[in-house]
Order: sequence, then structure tokens, then C-alpha cells
Amino acid sequence: MVSERTDGEWSWPGGWGDIGLTPSEVAIKVVKEESGFDVRAIKLISVLDKKCHPHPPSLYHVYKISM
Repeated sequence: MVSERTDGEWSWPGGWGDIGLTPSEVAIKVVKEESGFDVRAIKLISVLDKKCHPHPPSLYHVYKISM
């Protein structure tokens, strides 16, 4: 978990996926950027599709991937 800069609350590291990187590469990069830790992505935990949940309409189709 990392402390958010905006409000000091704790959350999982996260961010937008970069074009050209695999989900595993993005997870490793985000954890390093937000916590300073070197990690390995071992297992996919979940994939949530924003359009399948009660969110307001969006111009973008977004997936949330947890590893």
C-alpha cells in the first residue's frame, strides 16, 4: 500500500497502462514509481471492465487489472 499525496490516505499502487507495455510490465513499473520497491508480477488477480459496473458514461473503455 502507498500513501496518497493528495489526502494522505492509503491505497494500492495504480495508474494508466502505457502503450507498448504488457500488464505485468505496467504493474512492475507503477509499484516501483509509487513505492520504490522492486517487485515481480506473479499472478493475475482480477480484470474489471468499467462498462459492466454502474459508472457514468465515458469516452474511454477502461479495464482495471489487479496483479
